[in-house]
Amino acid sequence: MDHLSNEQKLSNTACTRCASQQCVRFGSNRGGTQRYICKDCGRTFTPDPARRGISEERAEQIKTLIANGHPITKVTRLLKVSPKTVYKVIRSVEQPKVSDQQED
Repeated sequence: MDHLSNEQKLSNTACTRCASQQCVRFGSNRGGTQRYICKDCGRTFTPDPARRGISEERAEQIKTLIANGHPITKVTRLLKVSPKTVYKVIRSVEQPKVSDQQED
């Protein structure tokens, strides 16, 4: 019988706070990515969290549809995104990103 059968098996993942190797699996986050807990410091963490948000390609599709005069409700139905996502993309177009400002 395996001597770790009654204990949680340790992973090869290092803690993001204390760098301890004493980490065990601890469920998953809402994105489905594996979570861990450090047995030394008690911190829970996701070593490689999944990126949230929409892709640049999807943002370009939203921009194109809006520029062609499609209403937001139609864009949300066509691309299966929330209206909030469409508004965020629109706001990002309206407000140019602040880059290095040149002094006169």
